[in-house]
Amino acid sequence: MDTLIRAGMLYPVTSQPIENGWLLLSNGRIVRIGSGPAPRTDETIDLTGHLVMPGFVNAHCHLQFTAARGTMPSGDFIEWVRAAIAYSSNISLDGMLRGVEEGVEELLASGTTAVGDIASHPAVAEKVTRSFMRTVVFAETIAPDEKSGDPAWRLCLDLLNLVRNNGGQAGLAPHGPHTVAPQYFAALFRYAHEQGIPITSHVAESIEEKRFIASGDGPFRALMHNRGALADDFRGHGKSPVMLIQQQMALRQLIAAHLNEVDDEDVAALVAANAIPVFCPGSSRWFGRKKVMPLDRFFEAGLAPCLGTDSAASNGSLSMLDELRAARGYFGEIPLGRLIEAATINGARALGLDCGAFEPGLWADISAYPLQNSLRLEAVLAAKEAVFVMVGGKVARNTA
Repeated sequence: MDTLIRAGMLYPVTSQPIENGWLLLSNGRIVRIGSGPAPRTDETIDLTGHLVMPGFVNAHCHLQFTAARGTMPSGDFIEWVRAAIAYSSNISLDGMLRGVEEGVEELLASGTTAVGDIASHPAVAEKVTRSFMRTVVFAETIAPDEKSGDPAWRLCLDLLNLVRNNGGQAGLAPHGPHTVAPQYFAALFRYAHEQGIPITSHVAESIEEKRFIASGDGPFRALMHNRGALADDFRGHGKSPVMLIQQQMALRQLIAAHLNEVDDEDVAALVAANAIPVFCPGSSRWFGRKKVMPLDRFFEAGLAPCLGTDSAASNGSLSMLDELRAARGYFGEIPLGRLIEAATINGARALGLDCGAFEPGLWADISAYPLQNSLRLEAVLAAKEAVFVMVGGKVARNTA
């Protein structure tokens, strides 16, 4: 069945906004884009009072932590890590899965139609894979020393196969260069590229991580030593997190989340490797970061940075609308259109998804927001939620 969607303002993202534009859909994909007279179809959806744009792509999320909302400390990162470990140890599976469902609904309500979600629990991976959204589920692994590599890999491979067997798209997520041994990180990277699947990691998120990787001391040392996850003779690597990953030849096209603690050498390495930065401004604000990802420099250097919410445990909101506003708050000089690119097409390309823009052949993943008597992109910044959401031609939400 063919469907026509009329818009007051249509924003394809990869081309200029179209006043009184329309989309022609067939079998869940975009066939044509235009303005003025439109073809006759079996079904017409009238969104003429709205900004119609591609659904957001959340490039970094942890839905299994949604149930921790409102219970986690802010400010001190190490205290937060301890609380996150306690949450994972104590939360019931039912409670965790209810949180995942709530998180998916919250994402959809903001107009998010695709998510790159990091999962370490099989039931979560399956739940996310089977959700209404378009998903890439990253199998997360923590293996701080070589001895933990083999069992961690077996669990990781089980998660990958679970996602694939449920018809989902999978990726790999070595947690970070401070929690995954360098040789194992490199092995995961090689496997991901051999398999043609995306790989993501937390990189240079905190000053504590940076110190631990460089010198082997600080609060991370005590935390990991107490958990029996650190050799007594560990003295650090003498490098920044980014340069440690580069040394392992594992930086090329890595989806690198956070990147708050980077210097000029790190930025140059990330640009040379065509890495994919993911800015999580809500998380940076949660922890009161004095430094945040240099998003402006990454745009200027020709990279394609993305936006992500991180988790409800380290943000408080899974709304990509809130994330877009937070990014604008940090980088008001970046044109809104570029920020929307980071929140849509850049994330889609990073995750290997056929969505994120209005182009013939791409999936009809669509969100709409009231124009409020102004034909301007800024309407998205004023919206509390999406009034219309479609994923692959199927309506997920319609309050227009």
